[in-house]
Amino acid sequence: MYTQAKGITETGFYQFEWNAFLNGSAIQTAVWTLSTGITNGGTAISGTKTNIYVSGGSENQVYNVSCKITTADGRTEEQYFTLWVRDDSRVYGSPDGVAALVPRYANTSGYFDETTRPRMSQVASFLAELSGMVNVMLAGSGFALPMTLPEARLSFDVFVNGEAASFAEGVNGSGKFSPSSKSPVVNRYKIVLEDVKAFISDFAPGLEAMGATRTGSGVGEIGFREYDDNGALVTPLFTRDEFS
Repeated sequence: MYTQAKGITETGFYQFEWNAFLNGSAIQTAVWTLSTGITNGGTAISGTKTNIYVSGGSENQVYNVSCKITTADGRTEEQYFTLWVRDDSRVYGSPDGVAALVPRYANTSGYFDETTRPRMSQVASFLAELSGMVNVMLAGSGFALPMTLPEARLSFDVFVNGEAASFAEGVNGSGKFSPSSKSPVVNRYKIVLEDVKAFISDFAPGLEAMGATRTGSGVGEIGFREYDDNGALVTPLFTRDEFS
């Protein structure tokens, strides 16, 4: 089972390819099954493919879509995908992108589902929550939302996927969010916050240079990261008293 995504108001088009299973036969019937909350907007059989339009769904919810075919020679087969409904303008990363970074936690096909650790629905929540932190920090740095620059969104995808992959590692007791690697006085939120702050600080000049709308600027502020990637306190090179 792999993952597809669509916007809240979007009607998505999805397709299964059956050529490898048909072995020279043809698709006679195709029966689609959708989770409650999303709507079948029309289906079709097109040669060796079955197509469906799907609408509806609630933000940051995960739904299942399956198609079962019967061939002209009487054989049956079924395929599935997981549909993540998201606000595409404000959410970065993808479950498949996270799975590519931590394949040992995905299923045998290389995807998250509701039997993996973390579950697909949990990974979707990780991505939405991390994206929210990125957007709050962008807004606080004076950038207009949603961020529409394609290159910027690709960079945000990489960052959010990486942080979500670290969450997946933490759920499984490894990585920078595992109990053994995290400083006992620093909670996970603080570590993520510092990561987001450093990311936005590093990318802010490039975003402005590429034309991102910014009404405020962090120029004139001295940036300092309080914790490293493992949650350990960082000793500053200078202290406030040295400038007085």
